[in-house]
Amino acid sequence: MGSVWRENGMWNFGELKMAKEDKSVEETKKEKHNLWKKFSLFFKRILKSEEEELFPPKMKWWEWFLCLMAWAFMVVGLAVVADQLCFRVGSECFCCTYIALGFTLAGLIIYRLIRHRFIVHKARLEDRSEVEAMFAEARTVVELGSTQLKNQEQYEQKKEQLKKEMQRIKDIGYKGWTEYQVLQFNQMLVEFLQEDELIGRAQLTLGELKEYAHDSAYRYEWEQFYVWEDKIEGAIKNIEDAGDDKDKRGTAVAVLRARLKTLLEYVADYYAYWAEGSAIIRGIITSGVMVVPILLSMGLLPVLHSAGDGFLRIHNWGLLGITGAITAMLLSLRKSDFVEVGSTEGKKELWRAVIGVALGLVAGILVYSMIGGGLLSGAFFPTISSFEGKESKELGLSIFWAIAAGYSFEWVFDHLRSATERRS
Repeated sequence: MGSVWRENGMWNFGELKMAKEDKSVEETKKEKHNLWKKFSLFFKRILKSEEEELFPPKMKWWEWFLCLMAWAFMVVGLAVVADQLCFRVGSECFCCTYIALGFTLAGLIIYRLIRHRFIVHKARLEDRSEVEAMFAEARTVVELGSTQLKNQEQYEQKKEQLKKEMQRIKDIGYKGWTEYQVLQFNQMLVEFLQEDELIGRAQLTLGELKEYAHDSAYRYEWEQFYVWEDKIEGAIKNIEDAGDDKDKRGTAVAVLRARLKTLLEYVADYYAYWAEGSAIIRGIITSGVMVVPILLSMGLLPVLHSAGDGFLRIHNWGLLGITGAITAMLLSLRKSDFVEVGSTEGKKELWRAVIGVALGLVAGILVYSMIGGGLLSGAFFPTISSFEGKESKELGLSIFWAIAAGYSFEWVFDHLRSATERRS
């Protein structure tokens, strides 16, 4: 330090100035680091608050913003389409109609994606009257007491726990009464059931599990049902075989009580699993029904719009192919009565729908190319030329084959494969 401040007994002002500048630079870096640290902490708090899910789930600010944007896309898009095709107040714009229909489709998809988790939550909600009936049952059994509890101290402890859990569920509100929120209260209620009531509740819950297993497409679900049926029926049989032996009967009742608690949890898992899958399937059906008219309008726009030339180009065939693929998916769901399914099956159907859209697009373009290239020809196929849309027959055949390509895209790809193999 002395070398900085003095040199040979004299002040070294050059080094003193450099030391001050170095110190100033270090302080500036430190301040910038602290400022960056403050910004980082601020953004971390925001992200953390966004990650913390509220229960019942509520829309976040960015979800509200995207929903408003989606609705704006749909309203403005439909208004422009209605003006271009029907009212014609503004100037005619063929490309603007395509863009408006695209915005309408994008708004619909965005809105459905954001709303999906709320739809799933609503599907998972327990029936409000059933939960309120459970509250009434809890008040009744608490007032009457239970002969299954060994002493008064244990009874008071269980009663307090039941009251606290009931109050917790009431504080959540009926919009948050999902199967897992009500599960613990339902399990606590089992402790207060008399012997006959316990057996009846166990058999009823086993019947619910059988319904889920019956609707399932997997053998594993039936195997699990048979395991639980053996457990519950075995515990009930042990109670009946105990006769007047209080100790043996009490042990058998305790076993049934414990198994019923676990069975309730197992059924709650099934309820959540099937509610999510059913919500996915209903979302596919609803979205498909709303998307088909939009895609059909986009595919037939050269015919519907006054500024169009009536010629269905390659992209129109692709859009009509998607329409055919979605129609085939909706028809298969209708025929199979595929509404109540598990989450795995629902996601499988969702991916099938997404892949079907892509394949329908490609199938429509392929058929257009195959007809234009002469691979498909005859009286049943249109002529791909610039005058295609002028004649009603050519136009009708074009619409038919474009939609049929997406509807039967498997036939298209099989025909393409066989044609390729013959030429090779």
